Amino acid sequence: MAVKISMPLGILHIWKHQNIRRDIPGCHVAINQAKRLAKNLKKLISGKKTVNYEYVDLGSMATIGWKKAVIDFPFISFKGYFAWLIWMFLHLMLILSIKNKIIIFINWAWAYISKNTSLRLILTEGDDN
Repeated sequence: MAVKISMPLGILHIWKHQNIRRDIPGCHVAINQAKRLAKNLKKLISGKKTVNYEYVDLGSMATIGWKKAVIDFPFISFKGYFAWLIWMFLHLMLILSIKNKIIIFINWAWAYISKNTSLRLILTEGDDN
């Protein structure tokens, strides 16, 4: 059975959608499109009808400095210290394991208290090969 599929994935283009107020670049679209494509390929193999990809805009967030961030959700936009707290909370909640959440929270708390923003490198002794 020959099937013709034409679907550029996220990072190959900027996603434009009538319900979204801005262009959506690369990685979030690519990840979600790849998931949809995998599901659609399984449906094609089993002879079922495929489902079109529909992007859901969850907004975007970015830190822009010490205790500063910007948040652009579909329903509200804000910046500053409160946005930075929201950014930290959401990033902690998206980390999968409890152990990693605790370790990262302790690291962030120590960096906040000590104001140590140095680069964190893990160096090990090893062969010079």
